[in-house]
Amino acid sequence: IGDAAVGTNTMNVSLSHFHTLVSNHLGFSIAPRSAYNLACEMRPLLGEMFPCENPWVGWCDLDILIGKVDRVLMPFLVDYDIISGASYRVCGTLTIMRNVSYTTGLYRAADMKAVFGDSEYKNFDEKGMTEVLLSKQRESPGSAGAFIRSWFSPLQYHDNLTGVGICWDAAGERLIEPATKQEWLYYHFRHHGCWPNLERASE
Repeated sequence: IGDAAVGTNTMNVSLSHFHTLVSNHLGFSIAPRSAYNLACEMRPLLGEMFPCENPWVGWCDLDILIGKVDRVLMPFLVDYDIISGASYRVCGTLTIMRNVSYTTGLYRAADMKAVFGDSEYKNFDEKGMTEVLLSKQRESPGSAGAFIRSWFSPLQYHDNLTGVGICWDAAGERLIEPATKQEWLYYHFRHHGCWPNLERASE
């Protein structure tokens, strides 16, 4: 995050190979899944499956429009270990976590064979990981603190079901809500074929 260019590594794999990668990482053969199903369910495993030196790791959807990342996120990077698009749950649309073992390994608190043992979609990247974090908080009442300094930032995001227009402020290179001038991290094109009231902000 910042002004420096960020290198991007890509890998092309078949769905069957990806099943093998996840199976090898978990130590058992996972049930066959669709590409969408597998891609969503295995997101919380990414930090461990593909280790890197970046201080933050995470995932996001493809159908989102991202604003000025460094400016919006910077206030949260010191105090939070998990940053998501909602203050009350893990979001599949965008979640990042500090690249340390106690966050990248959080998924292991769930029963992986229950998640991947059959082909049913479990919504593990959102519902499952939220349940993991809530259970960790219950283990340390009053503070997620002994385990994780703070989980979930007060960030919010817009989608095209809110009925709120979002504008692109070209001068400031940011996504803003015209009425309040509030800046947003990202906008989710939640339903395919639906587009937001996305216009350039008035000069």
